[in-house]
Amino acid sequence: MASFLKIVIANPEATLCEDCKQVQREKAKKWLINAGKVVGTIAVAAGAAYLAARETSDDEGTSYIPFDGEDDDGGALEMKCANCGNTDERFLWDEGDTIYCSKCCHRTSKETGEDDLVECPYCHRMRDRKEMYCRRCNDSAWIESTQNEFEETDKILKDMGC
Repeated sequence: MASFLKIVIANPEATLCEDCKQVQREKAKKWLINAGKVVGTIAVAAGAAYLAARETSDDEGTSYIPFDGEDDDGGALEMKCANCGNTDERFLWDEGDTIYCSKCCHRTSKETGEDDLVECPYCHRMRDRKEMYCRRCNDSAWIESTQNEFEETDKILKDMGC
């Protein structure tokens, strides 16, 4: 009959010593870390699956920009990256005023058909007009550099081969 009796403890934490509470906290931390890794892995896998499905889907809503010239089959080119020459529509994204190539990470201006580049005011290298920051000097402020800053940055970038 004693096995059917339930003892209700108002505060189960009150029955544990400090060492046991610490062990319990460490176990909870490990469990949360493992759960976070599992959730993160699932999120990455789901994102990769989404991108793979997006790249392989035959999306009829994509608008293609005509370019002069012919492709390998003799037909007119629809979209083309000005940087790498990519014409594979799975890697070209229409952004309205530009076409983004996910193979070489460059944008082509629809208006000119050339790379959509502007001069970085900080390091004076050419950079993508829509980039949040310059890939070479890491500037995101679009503020012109002083002569001393430019000379220092220029020397570092030239030493790196940029």
